[in-house]
Amino acid sequence: MKTQMKNFLSLCLAFASISACAISNEGATDFRYYNTIDNKLVKYIKPNEVTASQIKEGKALVVSIKQAYIEDFTEWPSPLRIARFEPANGEIAIVVNAFEQGNSSLNFGPKGLENARVVFFSDDVWEGQYLNLSNLSTIYGPLKYNGNNFIIDLYVVEFDQPGDQLKQLVTNLAELGTTFYPPASPIAGALSKLAGSLITDQQEDRIFHYTLELKPVGGDLNLDTGILLTGNYAFIREGNRKKVTNWADLVINPKTGRIVYKNKEIDTLNTNGGDNKVSCNCTDEELPSECYYSENTYIVIEVNKAISSLKNDTQQMIYKELVSELSDTSPAIFKTALPEDALKNLAGGVAELRNADKINKEIDILSSTNNTLDSNNTALSSFLDFWFSIEDSEEGKNISKYKIDSIEEQLIERKIGELVASCESNQDTIISIMDIMRSRATELNDTNRGKIIPALSCKHK
Repeated sequence: MKTQMKNFLSLCLAFASISACAISNEGATDFRYYNTIDNKLVKYIKPNEVTASQIKEGKALVVSIKQAYIEDFTEWPSPLRIARFEPANGEIAIVVNAFEQGNSSLNFGPKGLENARVVFFSDDVWEGQYLNLSNLSTIYGPLKYNGNNFIIDLYVVEFDQPGDQLKQLVTNLAELGTTFYPPASPIAGALSKLAGSLITDQQEDRIFHYTLELKPVGGDLNLDTGILLTGNYAFIREGNRKKVTNWADLVINPKTGRIVYKNKEIDTLNTNGGDNKVSCNCTDEELPSECYYSENTYIVIEVNKAISSLKNDTQQMIYKELVSELSDTSPAIFKTALPEDALKNLAGGVAELRNADKINKEIDILSSTNNTLDSNNTALSSFLDFWFSIEDSEEGKNISKYKIDSIEEQLIERKIGELVASCESNQDTIISIMDIMRSRATELNDTNRGKIIPALSCKHK
């Protein structure tokens, strides 16, 4: 018996040594969006069926890893784990490249990782385990959504005997991934190269990869397509590439963020000790373990709106300004100060972002039916003060006191127009009110104030 065990362990060691080389086995992965309207997982959907979930241009966007499950990987179990009847132990990292088109481009080679970040790493993952994470807002944002196609390039990699130094490196990258660093940041280039090396290095195995592009709402509203919506997205990797996931039997449990069987019946013991069949209720927070899907590796990602992206938008703008100013100088390290004009541009840009953020928040309150009358009145007063305050320019003309970027001003005017149109049915009245709103540099008289206030307050009458 001892001899057989020794031979068995020797064979395991031989397999372990063979397995220490890179093996790409991405499997066949597909995704579904969880449509809360009919409690189904759908790949494509008509835009007019999910108007409440649409993310409009100018909103703050944040993308998070909600849950992840690892069914298997290429690592062989160590002899000690075999002796203990334990599954293989692996080192797992999740690396993501998420960006809005216009800020980057989609590439399927190493260049596709220019914005990649390590968003999670653990050196102690077993096969058949949920990763020890929940709702990590590390993939993207919050940043202002500019209305372009949004791309998520998602990898899961497993390391072959990474060693202490590489473990520490990946751990540090994962920690940095939890902080916002814009593409213009000097740190982003170095981190992207390090993250990219995880995908191309010969000491890791790619065990999961999927590229998803989500479009802004527009075009044919009755065409089923992949659009950017708030909600949960499930990515399932089939190890057998010829097999198709039976999505009809699955759903995302909204209480746990995990994938569960929709109508599976399980056997339980009743109070008399006999068998009792129970159907999995996919909306219950606590379910029997048999109700949870565990056939394949999967990741659930949440796309959501954020209250504000001001902090990160400001940081992004500052970095872009710094890069622009320093790009033409020789060694940038010798530059001790920025030109005065550049500092003024920075200060002015930050002020414009803050003004736009403040106004957007007040409009959101006015557009919502979930706020109190007092909060509505406060928001209305603040909005009118910001929007119509004027001051004298050097040329003696009236100008808006709280300046806003022209593109941002157009987005705000569009939101105001939607709010006014929801409160007023007369087209001439709507046009008249919007003409007043566009005259920001004109002092608001009592007549115009009497027209505007009812048109912005109908949600709270």
